[in-house]
Amino acid sequence: MSKNSDQKEHNPIDWGGPFKLYFRLSLWLALNFAVCAVIGLSFLSKMQVNDIDQKLSMRIGNFAGRVAGGLEEVAFEQDEDEAFIAGQQIILTLMSDPAIECAELRDLNGDAVLEAPQGLGCYPGVSLNSMTVPVYWNDDMDLLLHWKRDEVVAAEERQRNLTFVILGSGLVFAILSNLLAFRRIIGRPLKLLVKSIERAKITAEYNATHDVLTGLGNRRKLDDELVYRAELKEVLTILNIDLDGFKLVNDTLGHDAGDEVLRVCANRLVEGALEDEVLIRTGGDEFVVFLPPDAGIDVAKERAQNIIDAISRDIEVHGERCNVEASIGIDTGKLSGRKDQATKIVSNSDVALYKAKNENKGGFVVFDESMRNLTETRRALGEDIKRGLDHGEFTPYYQPQVTVGDHKTVGYEALARWHHPERGVLKPQDFISVAEEIGVIHRIDEVILRRAIDDLRKWDLAGIDVPAISLNVSSRRLFSQGLLPQLRSQDIPKGKITFEIKENAIFDKKTKILRWNIDGLRDLGIGIDLDEFGDGKASMASILTINPSRIKVAKELVQSKDTDKTKRNALRAVMALARNFQVELVAEGVETLERMKMVENLGFQRLQGFHIAPPMPPDAIRDWVTNGIVDADALSNKRIA
Repeated sequence: MSKNSDQKEHNPIDWGGPFKLYFRLSLWLALNFAVCAVIGLSFLSKMQVNDIDQKLSMRIGNFAGRVAGGLEEVAFEQDEDEAFIAGQQIILTLMSDPAIECAELRDLNGDAVLEAPQGLGCYPGVSLNSMTVPVYWNDDMDLLLHWKRDEVVAAEERQRNLTFVILGSGLVFAILSNLLAFRRIIGRPLKLLVKSIERAKITAEYNATHDVLTGLGNRRKLDDELVYRAELKEVLTILNIDLDGFKLVNDTLGHDAGDEVLRVCANRLVEGALEDEVLIRTGGDEFVVFLPPDAGIDVAKERAQNIIDAISRDIEVHGERCNVEASIGIDTGKLSGRKDQATKIVSNSDVALYKAKNENKGGFVVFDESMRNLTETRRALGEDIKRGLDHGEFTPYYQPQVTVGDHKTVGYEALARWHHPERGVLKPQDFISVAEEIGVIHRIDEVILRRAIDDLRKWDLAGIDVPAISLNVSSRRLFSQGLLPQLRSQDIPKGKITFEIKENAIFDKKTKILRWNIDGLRDLGIGIDLDEFGDGKASMASILTINPSRIKVAKELVQSKDTDKTKRNALRAVMALARNFQVELVAEGVETLERMKMVENLGFQRLQGFHIAPPMPPDAIRDWVTNGIVDADALSNKRIA
């Protein structure tokens, strides 16, 4: 999508309208034909009878009246023989018509009273080969005329011909009437239907290559563009973009808010787009930008920085302020006509993006070949982490916290360790960043908490006094709506568990979900400490947000040298802030006797670090509680030191 591209209007077609019109047309045609057929067939049935009656009357001709009169005379004739002869004469007169097979006079019981001589045409079974037409002349007797079969066949043939004529005429009438209806009723809607189909085709083609949510191109558009750019045989420059902090928006404010953030970010990409630039949303919070063919690496860097600046501006959704940033990977190369070359540039930009997210989050990185091995290693590590979680390889190690002066143990921090089957025991710095990238950091949090609760119960049964355990909680879990229900299901002992929340996890993210979860944690008897305090974020805002019981000062400040005046001043400011809020201070990273004395003199209340004790496995806690020493065998693996 270029900067000057017109937004296409998406008008869905109401397919019900055209189908209703077709249904009307079909119903109209069927009804017309049915009416015409019924009328025609009714007419034919009458025509058949009338045809035969008329033929009979015509054949009898002018002497029909005389025949009737003669029969009347026969009926009143006194001499039976004379009446019989007169009646026969009349019947013979009727049979003089070549269409009549036989004529006979029958009484109401069906018995023959008078019939033509057998030799003249009447014979047994004549009715089987002829059509009988009764002629009623009085209340006592019927005159029956047997019509010849060939005459009947001829009449039936005429009837069929007339049937075809009438039905054909009806069909023609139905078609003509429907043509009229088509023009008057269907014609204009049909034109609209044709236009709708054309629009539907355009819309379908557009939707097939564009993302419904943002209006940018989709993965199919990406493939089409790769083929097109390869055919151009020009320089291809790709910006691969990923939004940092987007998952947190989805987790805290819901998917509707996440969709709105994506739309805003897409609009900001369009606003600053170059001429002939193509923008694509490849899925989730990931975007790809095809720069114009004449753009070089300098233009790519400038465009990347503009995108970073635009995306980082605040976004307000549902009254909440959302902060997302853009990390960008860049690669460029000359194409010679092969799509795989273009695909490789996209892959390279993805590798550069991977490095940007890990080493320059909120910035951009230009690809070079040295990055690929590192990226593949981290991807393999990600798969290994998932396998380790499935096989229960993550476990807590415990580092004591002691009071200043008497060094009494007042708690332990549970630190995640990974018992890797090949590399031994790994510390968080070996896997945490990758776990965050692949979205499983919350699973590690859950495993460490579950193991810590089990260890507390075991120590309690064994008579080992463990005052409390503090654990790190990831921002993703802290902002999750499912956090409190999950914790309630675990029967956490009140006053024994403390969550350590990193300052940068809540900086500028004071949402309703956060406040709800903080209050809920306190209701469950879970303490709250602020971890890594003083790393340059808005410390005052962080304290006001969560109102912690203790503050753990960042190691960088605790371990600062006397000559580093900036850090020393920051440390003093943190101390003063804590005193004003009456919050207990914990110094972590105390690794030497000299450092321990320094922080004690500054006014810290708790100490934690390797000078006190290193993190130890659960089995070593008994020796520490009993003798104040660490089991050397339990710590024989140097990787945990």
